[in-house]
Amino acid sequence: MGIEQFDLNLLENPSKNQFNLDVPVNIPLGKRVEYFFEYLINSSSNFEVITKNIQIFENSQTIGEIDFILKDINKNQFYHIEFVYKYYLYFNETSDEIENFLGPNLNDSLIKKLTKIKEKQFPIINHRKTKNLLDKIDAKNIIQKTCFLGNIYLPKNKYFNFKYINNSCTKGFYISINEFKENIKEYSLDKYFLPHRFDWVVNPNTNKIWKSYDEILEEIEVFIDLKKSPLVFGKTKEGDYFSFFITYYETI
Repeated sequence: MGIEQFDLNLLENPSKNQFNLDVPVNIPLGKRVEYFFEYLINSSSNFEVITKNIQIFENSQTIGEIDFILKDINKNQFYHIEFVYKYYLYFNETSDEIENFLGPNLNDSLIKKLTKIKEKQFPIINHRKTKNLLDKIDAKNIIQKTCFLGNIYLPKNKYFNFKYINNSCTKGFYISINEFKENIKEYSLDKYFLPHRFDWVVNPNTNKIWKSYDEILEEIEVFIDLKKSPLVFGKTKEGDYFSFFITYYETI
């Protein structure tokens, strides 16, 4: 779709030291991860964040928002970056790979997000209201890219070699609630934890609290009743860690 990804390897000498980062609690997961992206950019020696989260208004109505304006200090080059952090399940329904990525609750999709970026979020940089806010930046000297970070979950025991998607984004699998309940003998062998959405980004092997099958099922069914598909951390008796989604609907 003509959307290019911002290459994080462009950053020179990003700090890898222990850092202190204050992140507001009551904001969406994607917005929380933006704080880490901003820290990474500003800790590099060749990039800096010029401005972020610029809301564009016209006639008292919000018509869009610019996530980040970055500057390559050495090249005096500006970047408009739309930052995206998503979780998608892969349903192998069509021959179009991109159209098969849907959000866990089926109210989001990769193709929908890419279309929004191309048709609404990128064009906002040329809006007259935007130009008034970015008067110190040469609009002709701005490169537009995304920093699109994704977590992909596949049908259990199925594997795909994606053509357009970074295969290393695959993080786990998904099953339906009926599958989880009907195969007690298999799933009751492992331990589980239901992380808060804010903690979905955490590696399961850092988790300290684990619960039995019966305990976690009770927690999961609260989400299922709300037609939500929760992310679950798992730990086998051998000490292997994994993560997976349990969907409130029958999976394909």
